[in-house]
Amino acid sequence: MKTFTVKTRDKNGKLSVVTTQAENENAARSLVQKRDVLITSVKEVKSSLISLNTSNKAKPASILSLLRELRTIIEAGIPISEAMKMVEERPSDKALGAALKDVNAEVLRGKSLPDALALHSHMFEPALITTFRIGLSSGGLSGALVRYETDLNLRQELAKKFRKALAYPAFLLALLVFVLAILFLVILPNFVDLYSEFGADLPWATKALISVVDSFPIWAAGFCIVFAVTWLGTRALGATPKGRLWLDTAKLNIPLSGSILRDGQLAQISSSLSLLLFSGMPLKEAVQLVGAEFPNSVMKHKLTEIGTGLAAGQKFSDQLSSHTLLDGTALNLIKAGERTGSLDSMLHHVSKMYEQQLSDRVDFVTSLIEPALMVLVGGIIGVIVVVVYLPIFGVTNVIN
Repeated sequence: MKTFTVKTRDKNGKLSVVTTQAENENAARSLVQKRDVLITSVKEVKSSLISLNTSNKAKPASILSLLRELRTIIEAGIPISEAMKMVEERPSDKALGAALKDVNAEVLRGKSLPDALALHSHMFEPALITTFRIGLSSGGLSGALVRYETDLNLRQELAKKFRKALAYPAFLLALLVFVLAILFLVILPNFVDLYSEFGADLPWATKALISVVDSFPIWAAGFCIVFAVTWLGTRALGATPKGRLWLDTAKLNIPLSGSILRDGQLAQISSSLSLLLFSGMPLKEAVQLVGAEFPNSVMKHKLTEIGTGLAAGQKFSDQLSSHTLLDGTALNLIKAGERTGSLDSMLHHVSKMYEQQLSDRVDFVTSLIEPALMVLVGGIIGVIVVVVYLPIFGVTNVIN
């Protein structure tokens, strides 16, 4: 999907700007044309290699807060149109509030709520739009929203586990860089000047350290250049389909972290499929929808192939096995769900299983990384201190 910015004017000549996602410019124009407005321009929003701006995205926490509030109002007996009007003010997320106001305006013009939400597909993901569409048509919107909240909560918890696993190691590495910078920029140059005044024969370890200090600006600049080139090269490689596939494959094959990433993605896939099936979507459409929106291109390709197999009449469990997406206990649960007609429930159990497996892996890796980094930081600083003070042990000979 590409993102387009569409400028329009209404019957009164008022100018407005709409951001939408579509396959091409004509599709974006057709999507906005349904609003009975005059389109003045359509521009594709190009993604920059170094752009980190995500201000037009709704935060998952904001979506969760919105859905909980909306669901509570609906369960109190308020019609959905009035409930949407009541929740459109979002002081903590102005972009989301503006999108909700536009959605309500489109509903007043006669558009259905799911179609109005689809006009802001950059803000509301397809799974949420599908949840509204199926929930409204079946009369079970509240229950559908509960399952969507559960799915979104799961994704939030997975993200928190990753951040928690990386927080302490990142702190230790940052501390190491800070201490080394102070040593090389402030403390060690003074020792170098002191030892050079004596003109004595210093230990080889101290000489090596002095050489490193003298060449610090050179190798530090070289490291920054290599890091910048690597980062920009990775961003450029990820901007192409083949490059993205190669990077995603490499991420899944990294020892320890690859297993953690795979478990997290399988938990997300299982939870999303469970949500869509519970909402009433057919399995084939659910697999295609999850595959179309999944960020990892390896998993996206497998889900696309599975969707094609389902369209050809093949069993879901056979497709999962042949594309090595699930195996072992998870695959047995899927087979049981197919036989008993409770596939959505079994997928929910699979997601919980992978979530627990992910938690165990994160705890294991963290228990290995934390002491290893502590030993590394202490070892590097200890060696530097010993090497710096080594000549002082023979200070009498140096002075003579």
